Amino acid sequence: MKKFISLLAMGVLFSACNGIEGQLAVNSSFSLKNSDNASVTIKEGQYKAVVDQVSSKKINLKIDGYSSKFPITVPKNSIPDNGDFKVGSAVSGQPVDVAGTVKTDVQDVYTRRVLQSCFYQRPVEVCMPIPNGGITCRVDMRTFPGSQWVDYRDRTTTQDIALNILTAKSENVLADFSGRAVMRERMIVNQTPCM
Repeated sequence: MKKFISLLAMGVLFSACNGIEGQLAVNSSFSLKNSDNASVTIKEGQYKAVVDQVSSKKINLKIDGYSSKFPITVPKNSIPDNGDFKVGSAVSGQPVDVAGTVKTDVQDVYTRRVLQSCFYQRPVEVCMPIPNGGITCRVDMRTFPGSQWVDYRDRTTTQDIALNILTAKSENVLADFSGRAVMRERMIVNQTPCM
């Protein structure tokens, strides 16, 4: 089944373990502010880079060859699940505008059923002799191995992002980033009690 989901609502945007890796092509040198608010000149060339969402209002750009992270402020919920966005320099906290396109595709594979091992607890009466004769008993919770049926789907989420860094208040492209992240997860749909 193929469907699209809201990136920000699901907290998925740029959520690959270490962000979305890709290539940054710098067509013309420009400056960015690093996390210490110092200006750093990004020189022309091809770089490996990572775009990473650190909160719902901030993304970081990490560029190989530069020790700094470059934070970009974005308005909350301004990046669509699938579509275009633009953040001006007055909002981004950078001396450039940022524009981009995001596409997220979620594929769920049919539901499968497997029997898996598990552990469960149940009360057990434990009795012991007492020194003066007789027996004392109490109920303890004990852990036992068991099994359960689990229904699951494998989900693959593919995110593509194209990001342009523009001269402030213009359409002049200084650099462009393109990257892709693929995330796989197992979604449990239903499971029987462990017995």
